[in-house]
Amino acid sequence: MPIKLQFPVKFILAIALALHSFCAFSADGKRVAVVNEKPLFESELESFIALRHGQNEVDKKQREEMLNQLINRELIYQEAVNKEFHKGENIVRLIKEQEKNLISQYFLEQQVSENSISERALKRLYKSEIEDRAGFEYKARHILVEDQEVADKIIVQLKEGEEFSGLASKFSVGPSASLGGDLGWFTLNQMSENFANGITQLKVGEYSGRPVNSEFGWHVILLEDKRPVPVPGLEHTKPQLTKLLQRRYIADYINELRKNAEVKTEN
Repeated sequence: MPIKLQFPVKFILAIALALHSFCAFSADGKRVAVVNEKPLFESELESFIALRHGQNEVDKKQREEMLNQLINRELIYQEAVNKEFHKGENIVRLIKEQEKNLISQYFLEQQVSENSISERALKRLYKSEIEDRAGFEYKARHILVEDQEVADKIIVQLKEGEEFSGLASKFSVGPSASLGGDLGWFTLNQMSENFANGITQLKVGEYSGRPVNSEFGWHVILLEDKRPVPVPGLEHTKPQLTKLLQRRYIADYINELRKNAEVKTEN
């Protein structure tokens, strides 16, 4: 039975690049090594480093290590070619598959770079995704009890002039009882849906006229203050917004290709 080999994607990419090395790099430029009379050039080393380190800078020691790895790869490649390993059906199929991936990836990157994101588009996205969606932070206290009847009685006591924090310390079963029910500042998405809805019904200084039920029990809520959530500036969010616009551009580009193509799936 033939042995089925499974290679990591990075290893396959390295092989694919190696198999194209004879035609991908010019004989011009600085040589960094010669392996069995086959010169290796600076451009090959740079590509090899980029494959492993991306855009990160490498120091002299790392560069020397990368050169040694490049030489090792060339030795393995030459041995594989001498034994005609590169002509095997599986490896040819894998290389073709990765060749398609590489060409598709870099073609899309080129399309994105040639259709740069405009400042106007960034400002429009910033307004719709960040400015217009900015909400509020709320500062509140609550009294959490296990049944509605107790909560109703607490509301009666509040109407009679009892202090909210004192009642919270006395009756609340929540962890904030020792703080007089103080929850500090929070946003609505940090709270359960019913609690959040209860908060939005209150004006600053008001407490719940009716108990609010949640999975934790029954709440009597006092809204002490609210303020707009600080919104990060456009410059701070530009990298994030740029990536979002690029993803949208790619999605639209692919959708356009599909719309103008004849695509049939077969089960």
